[in-house]
Amino acid sequence: MTGCLRPDSLMTCYGLNGENMSHKVVRCVVLALGIVALLSSPSKADYILNGGFEEPTPSQFPPSPPNTPLYSNPPQYVYPGLGGTATYEHWTYGPGSGLVNVDNPPNGWYGNTPPAGFAGDQFSFLQGLGSLSQTFSATTGVSTLSWLDAGRPDFGCCNGLQSYQVYLNSQLIGTYNTQNDQPFTLHSASVNLLGSNTLEFVGLVNGDSTAFFDQVNLAPVPEPSTWAMMILGFCGLGLFAYRRKNSSLRLA
Repeated sequence: MTGCLRPDSLMTCYGLNGENMSHKVVRCVVLALGIVALLSSPSKADYILNGGFEEPTPSQFPPSPPNTPLYSNPPQYVYPGLGGTATYEHWTYGPGSGLVNVDNPPNGWYGNTPPAGFAGDQFSFLQGLGSLSQTFSATTGVSTLSWLDAGRPDFGCCNGLQSYQVYLNSQLIGTYNTQNDQPFTLHSASVNLLGSNTLEFVGLVNGDSTAFFDQVNLAPVPEPSTWAMMILGFCGLGLFAYRRKNSSLRLA
């Protein structure tokens, strides 16, 4: 190895001399760009929290006293605001919004079988003119907002014919509708995030109509420059593996 300490020998030891020098430099630069792109790609770790509405559970709330509005009926459901507004596990529940647990059917919100397509043991509901919101931090830029919605069955007294609007930072994303007995259905929209953001779902039907929600997520969209660096990086990795394989075959 002592011979490699001389500048001219260093070039020879690492194969950087001669006609392969420019090829190896390009390969190293492309590989470095790819690594930088992979390490600097956006993360959604600090975006929507508890998007599956798994906490809190209705069992964490005492049952409503007799002869009062049934805001809490553990273990099946709860209006966390108990008729007002309250924040639990990152979500703010206004009047008319709450949580449904599916572990103990039959349940007054969906009957014997919950709508198909949800994940976990719980989902949220938006009844009448209720509201549901979360304030969160994020990296500034373009992201894809996605969520699942479903409709309550038609029980005569109440149904799943809800209309609601989605807002981000007071800007309307869109108006959506659910149907009776509707299974969970995926929606998505491209949104522009700030450093601090507020996402809000607002019910529009002045009556006992309810939509269910689950799996609210935000996925960052890489910038074009990031995509380019990642593509270069993958090309560099492929070139590196190809040349290394060829070198091994020549040595054999």
